[in-house]
Amino acid sequence: MLAQTVSGCIRQGIFILLCIGFMVIPAWANPVLSNVTLRSDHEQILMDGTLHDAFTDKMMEALHSGVPLTFHYKVELRRHLSFYPDEVISQKTITHTVQYDTLKKTYEFSSQGDNMERKVVTRKADLCRELMMTLKDIPLSSIYLLDPDEWYYVRVKAEMINDDGLWFPFNWLLFFVPIHDFETSWTESSLIQVEPNKGFPADATQPLRSPSGTHGGGLNNAVRAFSK
Repeated sequence: MLAQTVSGCIRQGIFILLCIGFMVIPAWANPVLSNVTLRSDHEQILMDGTLHDAFTDKMMEALHSGVPLTFHYKVELRRHLSFYPDEVISQKTITHTVQYDTLKKTYEFSSQGDNMERKVVTRKADLCRELMMTLKDIPLSSIYLLDPDEWYYVRVKAEMINDDGLWFPFNWLLFFVPIHDFETSWTESSLIQVEPNKGFPADATQPLRSPSGTHGGGLNNAVRAFSK
């Protein structure tokens, strides 16, 4: 009888501890992309975007332990079609990687994609996070390759696989500092229409036509847009 009572108390104690453990586990916010926009520098269509809730404190801890981190951004420029599936005009993958130099106490960031490469070295953790989660001035196409009578948009998604290409001892370190993989959903920009021979409309405050019959505001340079 005593043994049964003790066993029951132990089971109740384990159940309570498990409940407390689940209560104190921090919530994992799903990473999302926002501010995905298209613009022009008179020659190229450029894309910007921002990733949120992706670079966690656990990732920073793993980074400081010597584990390099890599984010992959998949980008597609598409032509909007009313009655058929939208056409992919160009697609590319942008890879952001950061490593922490434990001797110099510096973050070594690199961004690589088709015909583009950027490197930054900084001691600032906040700048490291910002660089990893920011897409800026990503070239997608020459404006002269796009039809001025058609509408285009960009869509982008981000992902991280925490053992992606890691070798010993980095994959071993992840056993002690586990971090979440993630993959966002696709995020789309507004539709744009290029005007390579006219440049930016003289009065950007005037509403512009859209294929759906609604209106949108002008962007800049040789691009105009509306929200889908």
